[in-house]
Amino acid sequence: MQSRDRALGTVFVSYAREDRERVRRLVQFLSARFSVWWDEDIEPGTLFRSAIGQRLDEAACVVVVWTSNSVRKEFVWSEAAGGQRRGVLLPVLLDADAAIPVGFTELQHVDLTLWEGADDSMIRRLTSRIRNLVKRGPAPGYTYEPLSTNEWVIDNSLKATSELHDLTAQFKSIGEILIPGSAQVADLLGALREVSKTYDVVNEAIGEFIAPAVATGPIASQPFVKMERGLPKKIKDGRGHCSRILTYYGKYGGIRDWLKGKLVPSEFAKVDALFERLGTSDNDLFRALVEIGEVLTQESRAIVNLLAAGQEDAARARILAGRAKLEPLEQKLSSDMDELQKLEESLGYAESL
Repeated sequence: MQSRDRALGTVFVSYAREDRERVRRLVQFLSARFSVWWDEDIEPGTLFRSAIGQRLDEAACVVVVWTSNSVRKEFVWSEAAGGQRRGVLLPVLLDADAAIPVGFTELQHVDLTLWEGADDSMIRRLTSRIRNLVKRGPAPGYTYEPLSTNEWVIDNSLKATSELHDLTAQFKSIGEILIPGSAQVADLLGALREVSKTYDVVNEAIGEFIAPAVATGPIASQPFVKMERGLPKKIKDGRGHCSRILTYYGKYGGIRDWLKGKLVPSEFAKVDALFERLGTSDNDLFRALVEIGEVLTQESRAIVNLLAAGQEDAARARILAGRAKLEPLEQKLSSDMDELQKLEESLGYAESL
């Protein structure tokens, strides 16, 4: 089992240099069981900070050693924050009087202040948590900030949703010109459904993410395992596609051809511009919503890591903080989905379409 553990993910040890000899004993203990990296392993001539950054990003587990020295080191804070962002930080306390920095106190630490190198219950607790993280393998790249501190993804999604709302609201006036029950109305509904499908799949993903935290009892990791593995494909397969909107609009004898003979040139140009905007929105408006799914995939991976590391309270806090961040978007999506449904009903939407 030990050789297999070493073949999986790497354990990164963050510490203050003043404590090197004290930390060496811990590193030696862990190295007998896992693949461990600390800054003594940097090859001569290697760019120091670059090498540390690469190892930190690749680590399956980050063990930060809190002492009266390390709690004052900004680089230790930075390395610990890198592990915390991915949910793979395991704090170890070597000095009883060390004041763990604000931002890291919510994580349960393993108290090794009385550890003398023996294989006792406290070090076994640490190795068990490390093993759970290491088994998950090398860390994938993390593209986004944690959801609780991520401003631009939420803002972009809200702006995209608002613009999509304003654009699709114009379908009502177009539908009033078309003949009820006609093929053109069916095409208009088809175009509208491309927007609805994207709303639906993103809203469902948000619901799946927050549901385990509001349930009573322990947090189950399985829903988040499912999300971290399957959410990107689920959104990719379930979302709408803007190119289809243009297809619905521009088909021979379709909406565009029918409206061309009914509207004055200036009004017809506005409709053309409307469908052109919607039909070319895959890389901005739809993309902004799909990014929420990517952030939730990353967050789900971090939640699974926290649960594997025995940090259920931190996992719950992270989910609830993410929920608070998502709430404005969740409300906006819910409101807009209701309006889309009413619009579909006014156009004669039926389940068979």
